[in-house]
Amino acid sequence: AESGLPNVVDVAFVGCTNRDGVEKLRQLIYDTAANITETRGAKREKLLEQLLPQMYLLLEDRVVEMATICRQKKDIPVDFLHQNGTLLHYNDQSLRHLYFIDPH
Repeated sequence: AESGLPNVVDVAFVGCTNRDGVEKLRQLIYDTAANITETRGAKREKLLEQLLPQMYLLLEDRVVEMATICRQKKDIPVDFLHQNGTLLHYNDQSLRHLYFIDPH
């Protein structure tokens, strides 16, 4: 039975002042993601080998379009949606290009 805790598959130590361990971490993330499987009917399929539904691709296009419009209008709609909890957006240098939809 699952306990609700994450399944820790490995540990990678990364130096905070240099790039020591970054390549090992990158490889661990890739290997772990590449081996995630999902049961479909009677067989197991690798999750990364499954095709995306067309609706997901259309949604991605629409979100990119909306983000472009928001950037052109000086983020006024983004500020409004952020204040109302519809999406999260931060002006932090490393986060400003990300929009978190439905953060609940």
